[in-house]
Amino acid sequence: MTARQAVADRLSSLYREWPNEQALQFTEPGTERPAQRWFSWGDFGEFAGALGSILDHHGVPADSAISIVMRQRPVLVAAELAALATARTALLFTPLQSDRLLADDIASTRPSVVVAHTLEWERSGVADAIVESGALGIEVDDGFTVRARIVPDSVQAGPAVDAAVTVLTSGTTGPPKRLPVAWDTFVRLGGGPQGREPKSNKGALILSLPLVTLGGLLSMARLVFMGRPMSMTERFDVHTWSALVKQHRPKVMGAPPPVVKMILDADITPDHFEGVTAYMTSSAAIPPEVIRAFEERYGIPVLLGYGATEFLNSVTGWTPALWAEFGATKIGSVGRAYPGVELRIVDGLLEVDPPQRAENLPDGWLRTADRARIDEDGFVWILGRADGVIVRGGFKVDLGTVETALLEHPDVVAACAVGLPDDRLGEVPAALVEAAGATRPDELTTWVRERLPPYAVPVIIETTDAIPQTSTFKPHRAKIRDRLLAAREGLGHVES
Repeated sequence: MTARQAVADRLSSLYREWPNEQALQFTEPGTERPAQRWFSWGDFGEFAGALGSILDHHGVPADSAISIVMRQRPVLVAAELAALATARTALLFTPLQSDRLLADDIASTRPSVVVAHTLEWERSGVADAIVESGALGIEVDDGFTVRARIVPDSVQAGPAVDAAVTVLTSGTTGPPKRLPVAWDTFVRLGGGPQGREPKSNKGALILSLPLVTLGGLLSMARLVFMGRPMSMTERFDVHTWSALVKQHRPKVMGAPPPVVKMILDADITPDHFEGVTAYMTSSAAIPPEVIRAFEERYGIPVLLGYGATEFLNSVTGWTPALWAEFGATKIGSVGRAYPGVELRIVDGLLEVDPPQRAENLPDGWLRTADRARIDEDGFVWILGRADGVIVRGGFKVDLGTVETALLEHPDVVAACAVGLPDDRLGEVPAALVEAAGATRPDELTTWVRERLPPYAVPVIIETTDAIPQTSTFKPHRAKIRDRLLAAREGLGHVES
């Protein structure tokens, strides 16, 4: 049996044999006792049948990828599972981008089918982009209603993708891109191919990352083959997340690095984390004093790791035994290489030869954009980025891309983007702009928001008569950073 068929057969059996078992918990964020709803495998099976009927009715080829705008809503989880249940690739688009970028992404991909929530259909240019792409456009809503909204004269073949699902990289080894994950890799990540009997409301995986990311992929694979229910919200909220930890009582909890300080700042009470033995996280540094404060407050070690979507998992990390021996002296390290992982430093940059990787990546060493060192005990230390990228709350922001977006404005003569320290998110983007005429900073902010994801929009944009330069006529980033820091402090709190 092929891995593709193993995935389809497993989902078919989940729909058929365990229709009453709970599969997904959806929580409205914002309160200690938020509204919650559980969705069963039977709910997912009924949706898969409805979507499958539309695909068959309109003659969608059996090998066509199903493109999904993957908003954090249960119906989109159902759509991804439905695609896999028919042995089709789930090609994911992120809704975390401007209307213009989402429309351009759809139009340029030219998919066979686009499945999108009603909220996406209401976004400027999205419906027109689906028409332009020639795709069959399918609208879904929170009631699990599914209907064909745009029907082309004939359904095109769409992009050829031989994979179970695609995920978006965070930019560790280059600009963010959509990577295919092979069917056998999806099975392996889920612990398949046999699959365990699902158990309602036991061992729920609390999703704190977008469904289009590696965290979303791992949760989906484990949902399918381990039978582990998934618990999710549309937007992350530290109070809601902590309440879910209290409800589900995991032994190990995990969320992006900035959440550690969010928990401390929100003064979440220790009873929320009873029974938790470790907080595991990766993708960004955490100040040692924050790690110490968290461990003192909650008695739970913060175990930093390092990984990338390209590697399909973490490649370094800590174990409780390592933390007990070295935690006091190696605080801030991302741990040691996991078994099977080879690491080396070349020209100051970390290179990795992982045991598994996304499709279409070459064998052998993969160079990252992270400056690093490896100490005499084999512990890895990430020293920062070498490519003008900052990490904002777990999302990588390419400052060059921010500058490019600003320079596309007809009145902008020059622009320099920098990262500013932020207590909650680590770093946030800010920009100094030399502009002609009377262009206002709020106009430039709107301009960038229409072209980049929300997390890449500068928290402050200042205009100037001339960008400060070094003796070699390059932007003087240190002076620019100091100026923008002073401007932010002068404005008081800036929403980040």
